[in-house]
Amino acid sequence: MRDWKTLLTNMTLRTRLMVGYAAVLLVALAIAGYTAIGSFDSALTEQANRAIEANDSVANSLLDGMVVDVEAVVADAGKDPGLRVAAGKVGFDSELRARTQLDGLTYLIAVDGNGRVQASSTRSQPYDVRWTRLLDSIAGQKAASFIDVVPESELLALGLADELAIETIGTDGGAAVEGEESGALAIVAVTPLKTEQFTGMLVAVSSFKLNHALVDAIVSQVGGTSTVFQGGIRVSTTVTNAVGERAIGTVVSDPVRKATLVEGRPFRGQAFVVNQESLTAYDPIKNPDGDVVGMLFVGLPLQEYDAATSQFTRFYTLVIIGALVMGLVGAYYLARGVSRPIAELEAVALRVAGGDLTVRADASGFKESRALADSFNFMIEGLGGIIGTVDDASASLGSVSTQISAASRNSAEQASRQASSVAETTATVEELSRTFNAVAEGASRVLEIAEDSLEAAQEGQATVESGAHTMEDLTDGAREVQEAAAAMTGVAADITEMTIIIGGIAEQTKILAMNAAIEAARAGDAGKGFGVVATEIRTLADSVARSASHISQLVVGIQAASKALATTAEHQAELTAVGARQAGESNQTFGSLVGQMSSTAAAAREIAAAATQQKVAADQIVSAMQQVSNSSNESASAARQLADAATEVESEADRLKRGLGGFRIR
Repeated sequence: MRDWKTLLTNMTLRTRLMVGYAAVLLVALAIAGYTAIGSFDSALTEQANRAIEANDSVANSLLDGMVVDVEAVVADAGKDPGLRVAAGKVGFDSELRARTQLDGLTYLIAVDGNGRVQASSTRSQPYDVRWTRLLDSIAGQKAASFIDVVPESELLALGLADELAIETIGTDGGAAVEGEESGALAIVAVTPLKTEQFTGMLVAVSSFKLNHALVDAIVSQVGGTSTVFQGGIRVSTTVTNAVGERAIGTVVSDPVRKATLVEGRPFRGQAFVVNQESLTAYDPIKNPDGDVVGMLFVGLPLQEYDAATSQFTRFYTLVIIGALVMGLVGAYYLARGVSRPIAELEAVALRVAGGDLTVRADASGFKESRALADSFNFMIEGLGGIIGTVDDASASLGSVSTQISAASRNSAEQASRQASSVAETTATVEELSRTFNAVAEGASRVLEIAEDSLEAAQEGQATVESGAHTMEDLTDGAREVQEAAAAMTGVAADITEMTIIIGGIAEQTKILAMNAAIEAARAGDAGKGFGVVATEIRTLADSVARSASHISQLVVGIQAASKALATTAEHQAELTAVGARQAGESNQTFGSLVGQMSSTAAAAREIAAAATQQKVAADQIVSAMQQVSNSSNESASAARQLADAATEVESEADRLKRGLGGFRIR
């Protein structure tokens, strides 16, 4: 099955159309041939049946005519003057014999009223008739005719037994019945014969046994074959055996015997006759009692009809072959007409598959092929338009992807530079935060020193107020004041240096904030948060600068106070000698010093608070800068990914363009 499927799959359309058309045509012709041959055979069979019925009718008419003829012959013989004169006299036998030969009878006998044969055409000795049917007819003393089997005893008495003896021959499908060959089936006619010398009946017998006049007459009129059966044995026939002789003695087939001889009904149909099949008609031959004593057969050998059927079959086969050849020729041209446009479409499709979209199919041939070619051309035009559009789109996509890639790379570079700037700013802010921590610690120490100086000044004032009782105490106090003034001068110098550093840091912070604001503006939406942080940093730097300026002013005051305190301390020893006046002046000076120290302590507190705020702000700036740094790194990474994606899109667009380059649409 798979081989057949493979074979059908590998067939071209032309071959498949031819094979399919030939198969359909062959099946149609075969069906038509089968139907025609069957119809012809049925017509022949019907004709044969009509012929056999006609032949049977003719045969029965001839048989009836033969009976009438025998009856007329015996009637004429009874009226023959010569025979009447010779009746009962010497020479009667000779007259009977002459009449028998003249009329073609088997024999003539003269039977008296007692049933004794007085004379016969066979010149037999007188004998008593034992044939019941004949005795009944003689007893009636009336003319009559019938068909019956002459008993064997009658034939023996007349000396005809050997002459009419036949040998029974069995046939295929037919078995002989013992005793059927005895006697002779014959037509018997009786007529009264009454003269001066004889009173009785004249009996004429025409035997069918070995007498072929009837069957020959039948065949001469209707053709075919004919047979008279005595029982089931052929005693007169035109049927011949294998050597061409009349098939006398052969027996009928068993089905016919059963239907006709046993059941007493006619038989019609096909039957085996001696050595051939024939279409047959068997009619029973009955005696006056209604018993079947023989059969009349007419037949038509089937070989004649078979020959006619064979001749018709051969003729129709030639017609089928001719029609098939013509059909194949027509199928060839039809298949070529159908397959040629498809083959042309196949060639065009191969060129289209090779990338040539300028080719067009030839819209010719039958309607469907033209429609298919038009559709194919429309498809090619549509495909060319699609490929052209895709080609243009791929070119635009390549250009756009190039621009995106360049912009992404530029954005990645800017994001990288921004990340670097943010990292530098973060490092600077972290350094500033550490400086703010140092400033806060220095401010704390200044505050402690200022508070200690304030406390010492207050104690000195108390000491001056309580009196300069003891110069040593005053000298010690002056020494302590001198030392405190020296320490305050050092602290003021330290504060001045830190203030300068803070001012420089503030200026750098403002510059960094300005740069950060510029970078944030360049970064667009991604740098908005960073811009806000840069603004806050710049504001904080301005605040730090103002606080540093204020601290510088305070430090100038402290330095002046420290110098004055130092001068006072230096001259304290001299003032001690002055006494009360100088003590009063010292009291005033200490009053001023206490006020200045109070101001210094307040300024130190403000410096410490500002330093603490700057430290908190610096920590916030560091955290914000770290977030900005992370955002910048993420932006740079996203920009690089976008650049990589744009590069990949550009590569795919180039690849698509190269793939579309295999199609030629112009």
